[in-house]
Amino acid sequence: MSIVHFNPASVSCLSPAAETLRREIVDDLLLSDHTTQAYTLGSIEGELAFALSMDKDSPSRTLTRCKSQLLLRLGLEGSALTLEQQRLRGWIVGLLESVASSLDEQDIEQATTA
Repeated sequence: MSIVHFNPASVSCLSPAAETLRREIVDDLLLSDHTTQAYTLGSIEGELAFALSMDKDSPSRTLTRCKSQLLLRLGLEGSALTLEQQRLRGWIVGLLESVASSLDEQDIEQATTA
């Protein structure tokens, strides 16, 4: 009879972060209702998307990458979008690209005054 060795930490670089989260929230999370569990897990996914999108040298690039992650999460990528989906996609792009552009201007101003 062979013994199965289960070592998920050896294959996932996210294991240390997950262990920290487990210590901080898992007891409360498991006792919570489904709505709270869904919200909490969604929040963690959002934090992960932000962490993966970060560009420490450029807030505007960070925001643009976060916009792309948001569009993917909402299913607003692709060529088969309805008119309402296209409008929502345009709204998100317009809003976040405007913010990103304003950050670029601040980056330039800070660089020239430094």
